[in-house]
Amino acid sequence: MEKKVYRITYLKIKDKRSFFEFRKQLKKQRKQLLPDLNFALFESFFSFPKKNAVNAFVEIMEWKNMSEYEKSKIHLDRISLNLNESDFLEIEEDFILETEKGEAFSIVNLKEENLVVEFASRTIKEKKKKIFSAKKEEFLSFFRKQQGYYIDQEFKEITKDINVLFFVWKSQTDFENAGNKVKKSLKLIFKVFKYFSLIKQKAFQVGKYLRE
Repeated sequence: MEKKVYRITYLKIKDKRSFFEFRKQLKKQRKQLLPDLNFALFESFFSFPKKNAVNAFVEIMEWKNMSEYEKSKIHLDRISLNLNESDFLEIEEDFILETEKGEAFSIVNLKEENLVVEFASRTIKEKKKKIFSAKKEEFLSFFRKQQGYYIDQEFKEITKDINVLFFVWKSQTDFENAGNKVKKSLKLIFKVFKYFSLIKQKAFQVGKYLRE
């Protein structure tokens, strides 16, 4: 059975106006060279630390298998070079992923108006790996019960010891309401600190889907 391949890229842009002009040209060239490429862009409004949300975007892409990814990467790199991508943005983190347990997942599920996605890239501490899965499920159980929870999916980086979680809310209000509940409960705050003691955070952004 073929495994889908995904790419998540954390972007820091230099100027919004020029970035969106760049995106128009980028989309045009992608459509010409990679008409079947499935991708989505999210604009960050929250991060940890908070200052990292300024001018931050996250892009995700999807391919049917590794062979398709490798073929398209040549074109993607060429397009970036042709358009002088580095004049408009800096790539802060870039990961190639597959779902953790081979689950079926499509980023089409994320391309809906108002959806908000938490993109959490982290390394699980070596001594915590055996207990991480159970502790993570225990931690997420509270959030999955909150109003506006949509879906979540765990991914693993193909070449690095990194896991990435997509946690999806139906709206920004739903995300913020859940966060406010945590802030008002010492018990929940303790659970958050306990969970973060299991990992080393690489990147964390919360973004809204942008229909380009």
